[in-house]
Amino acid sequence: MGSKNEERQRAFAQPSEGAAVFGQADPELRVGTSLARLKRGLLESGNQLREAMEPAGTGLVTDAMAMLEQQVCRIAVIGQIKAGKSSFINALVQQPELLPTDVNPSTTAVTNLHFRACRDGEDPAAFEFFTASEWDTLAEGGGKLRELTERLVPGFETDLLRRHVMALRSRAAARLGPEFQRLLGQSHRFAKLSPDVLRQYVCQGHMAVMVADQPIGRFSDITKSADLVLPEGPFDYPVTVIDTPGTNDPFLVRDEITRRCLEAADITIVVLTARQALATSDVALLRILRGLQKERIIVFLNRIDELSDIGKDCEQVADSVRRKLRLEFPGTDIPLIEGSAWWANCALARDFPGERCLSGRAVNYLQNRGLLLREHVVRPAEGGDGHAGMRAALFAASGLKRVYLALNDLLRTSHDAYLLRQMSACFTEMGRATENAARHELDSLAPGFSTKEGAAEKTEEKLARLRGDLEQLRRVSDVIDRSAARFQDRQMGIVTSELNALRRRLLRRVDECAIAERDLLVNELQLKGRAVRSWKFDPQKIRRVLAEEFVDGFRAAEAQLLDLQH
Repeated sequence: MGSKNEERQRAFAQPSEGAAVFGQADPELRVGTSLARLKRGLLESGNQLREAMEPAGTGLVTDAMAMLEQQVCRIAVIGQIKAGKSSFINALVQQPELLPTDVNPSTTAVTNLHFRACRDGEDPAAFEFFTASEWDTLAEGGGKLRELTERLVPGFETDLLRRHVMALRSRAAARLGPEFQRLLGQSHRFAKLSPDVLRQYVCQGHMAVMVADQPIGRFSDITKSADLVLPEGPFDYPVTVIDTPGTNDPFLVRDEITRRCLEAADITIVVLTARQALATSDVALLRILRGLQKERIIVFLNRIDELSDIGKDCEQVADSVRRKLRLEFPGTDIPLIEGSAWWANCALARDFPGERCLSGRAVNYLQNRGLLLREHVVRPAEGGDGHAGMRAALFAASGLKRVYLALNDLLRTSHDAYLLRQMSACFTEMGRATENAARHELDSLAPGFSTKEGAAEKTEEKLARLRGDLEQLRRVSDVIDRSAARFQDRQMGIVTSELNALRRRLLRRVDECAIAERDLLVNELQLKGRAVRSWKFDPQKIRRVLAEEFVDGFRAAEAQLLDLQH
């Protein structure tokens, strides 16, 4: 047992063989490359600005660079219990054995996986426990999120949640005994991360189950969050991947914990299981995301490997999910990606499980898609990784590459991208101000140096170089000014055009409604053959029609503005 644990511990410290193949050889499997390049350029520009600026202005540049260093994109992974969220995250970060997936049920606490994080001096694993007041906050709730939960989540009751919180707290007290009160509000930190440590804090387990002579889930009921600092993985830009407890959990408190992660997420990945895609709890989550105006969403249809006829069934399930997504998010193109986290983890595994991960229907599916050749199964290649063909086929069918591409698309319009653009504009303004100050200083120094012949020649050389630099800065400044002016003109053009079009459509809708009501009144008069004493108009219909028209117009304008920003 000890040798197996040592082997799994090593898996945390370095990428698997499959991860090295798929994560580094293909640049499309990297996340945030363009943002990371822009960030490096801004940091270099900031260093140059600090050298050129007066001491009084360097503090602003230093603060801006510190803000740049702290920027992190938060990606929340949500879905029902046992939808395969932890397996999906293991595949996404290219560490197949990172999060426990062999415990039933699994994740019970929010687990933050930090990649390329600026957390110098911190332990690689930290587990924070609830305080007594935070238990009460979980039960009482409040704000927009609680309002959406009460309105959109079937079966949610505040009193029931309160009882579940008390039950969970009682169970934790029974499990921990005298330690319970002392541990509340505390934290445990570890210099080394291991699977057995994770099982104590993020897996529910059972009171009597033991792994490596340690209980599973000993602290899980009081664990508020787990923070794991990890190597870079497939990320070029700082990213925090958030593993959440599943919805539809018998304890409503875990549903509540999951929902509280939604507000802080920049991108949300909803993991569905192919056998029960978009269940009631999934639809409720999507509606809450819409209520929170969170529309940077990726839907991953997991476990297609479990379908009877993978190709046919997967297509039918995906079509059904797309129809429901269009109803829930009209006008928003949400990527739907079919795949299998199990296949991805098999492809990435250090020790490839071979034919054990391929059922007969999976082989047929991969061969029909042209991903797997017969000789890859019958006669694996000799030397090196003899299962390279199978690995490549499984990874290609897993959907992970499409997930990476979708993440990069969403990152380009994320809050981080917006902040980097704002920082670029800020540094440009600082550079322009520094240029003006340098020109003024040169103009004041030039007459004094001209009195001495030798000094004048040297000064002229310096001035020539500086004028060249200033001219280059002026050209760059002119280009930026012209680009900004064109950008603003195009923005105003889009807004004006879409506003006029929306006004016309709204007026047309009002006219159509008036005509329809007139026709109803005329028909009523003709049928009864006498004057109608009163006529009542119900405004709800036209309000709904106008609201839908307005939302469609807003979406159209938003899409054009986002394209312009790209």
